[in-house]
Amino acid sequence: MDMIKNSFARVTDWYKGVNRYIKTGAFLAVAVFCVVVALVGSGIGFGYSVKYNGQKIAVIEDKDIYWEAVKNVENKVSGDNIKKVLSSPEFSLTLTLLSSTQKDKNIISDGIIKNTKEIVNGVKATVNDKSYIFAVENKNDIVENYLSKYDVGSISSKSAFVGDVNFEDGLFLLSDTEKETTLNSLLDTVDVITVANVVSSKETDYNTIEVRTSELVKGTTQVKCEGAKGTNQVVEEVSFLNGVETGRVTLSEDVITKPVDRVVLVGTSANVQTAQNNTVAHNSGFIFPIWDAYKLGSPFGDGRAHKGYDILADKGTPIHVAKSGTVIRASWYGGYGNCVDVDHGNGIVTRYGHASEFCCRVGQTVSAGDVIAKVGTTGNSSGNHVHFEVIINGNRVDPAPYLNIN
Repeated sequence: MDMIKNSFARVTDWYKGVNRYIKTGAFLAVAVFCVVVALVGSGIGFGYSVKYNGQKIAVIEDKDIYWEAVKNVENKVSGDNIKKVLSSPEFSLTLTLLSSTQKDKNIISDGIIKNTKEIVNGVKATVNDKSYIFAVENKNDIVENYLSKYDVGSISSKSAFVGDVNFEDGLFLLSDTEKETTLNSLLDTVDVITVANVVSSKETDYNTIEVRTSELVKGTTQVKCEGAKGTNQVVEEVSFLNGVETGRVTLSEDVITKPVDRVVLVGTSANVQTAQNNTVAHNSGFIFPIWDAYKLGSPFGDGRAHKGYDILADKGTPIHVAKSGTVIRASWYGGYGNCVDVDHGNGIVTRYGHASEFCCRVGQTVSAGDVIAKVGTTGNSSGNHVHFEVIINGNRVDPAPYLNIN
């Protein structure tokens, strides 16, 4: 019934406006009433088409909802002069399907805001208790655009303002906003800290190793291998204040390329001739005769005309021939006890004394590394060992260079 009354009231308003042209008012009023009743029954009634600043923003059933929307705008928009910037609406009576009229004041509010040029999206920036408004779409635009200048080129770089800084999105009056240059000047007064994970390469130094050799004269050196620096990949957490580095902490360090040691040969020979002889000996291709556990005993000479090198090992330890050749002795030989001699050609013979047993026979061809006897203490001996000699053209020489014993 209220719907009929409202529609009739709107038609009556319309009728009064054209009443001066109507001579048969009573009859027409009755006719109009009948039409209204018929329309209401079909869901069609009179409403208001609302235009704001020349743009149709809604069709409403009652003007009150529009004025509620205006109050909503006044609450949404920050600014003391909001009422002054809002335009007056234009209401036009219209027939409409009443169920389709706009009943959501927020949608009507959005229409008013959209068509009011003086209302803008903005950000209220508060720095050290001073507030300024800027016509920027959202606070993230301000923060990201300003802080981007502190980017140090790292994916993990993060910057933030220090102190009392706050940004608030909202709707504001254009007349209350500041220029963007003012925004930058304002933010320049605030400290910015930046933390980033930075990846870099670091060179690592090589070591210098000295190797004593009898192939060189004492007091001389020779670089056997040039050193090369290595490379490590370092990940550091670096801190900045206003773009200036304030500290860094190493998070990880991985080896990319290992350094190569520099090897320097240091001479030990008394003269050039001895050094040359030792070089020949080192290049002779001899292998060490004891492969199991051993200790070095008396060297060549040792103050008692000792003509070989004693190598101490347990009884029964295999003795390996130092180089390929032919067995020319495998028998008892005076103070040597059980002794094996092997001819390697070119006037070179090796001797293995004090063996506990033989593992070869005279005339046998042996290859470097073959077992020819076992360690013992036969003959003129005070304990289990092999007495090793190198004989060149009948002369016994120091075996140390041949076995690379420095």
